[in-house]
This record gives sequence, C-alpha cells and structure tokens, in this order.
Amino acid sequence: AGQAPISTQFGVVRSIEGSSGGYGRASSLRVVVELDSRAVRVFDVAHGSGWRVGDRVRVDGAQLTRD
Repeated sequence: AGQAPISTQFGVVRSIEGSSGGYGRASSLRVVVELDSRAVRVFDVAHGSGWRVGDRVRVDGAQLTRD
C-alpha cells in the first residue's frame, strides 16, 4: 500500500521568535505561519536561515520553503 499524498499548502510568515541556546544566543528560530486556510502552523528552523515576517511560504507536510 502506498502512502497518502502530502497536501501542499501556502501561507505567510506572521512572526519569528528565537529559542535560547544558552549564553544569550538563539540556536533555533520558531517561525509562525498563517496558512491561506487561516490555520496556523509553527516550525522550528535553524538560526540564520533568513526567514522574514511577510515571506510567502509553501508547506509540504513538515517542510517549510519559500514560495
């Protein structure tokens, strides 16, 4: 039996928060995305990945990419 297809969704980055990695430095970022369906998803991404509030994004399962 095959896997169910992953539903691709689109949205906009609404906020970005740093997660403390100790010594006052953020080791990862929490990116909050509002999907076009109005649902909200949260992703933990590597610090320095270049995300900005307002970026259009594509969500494939647990994968977040720029649209």
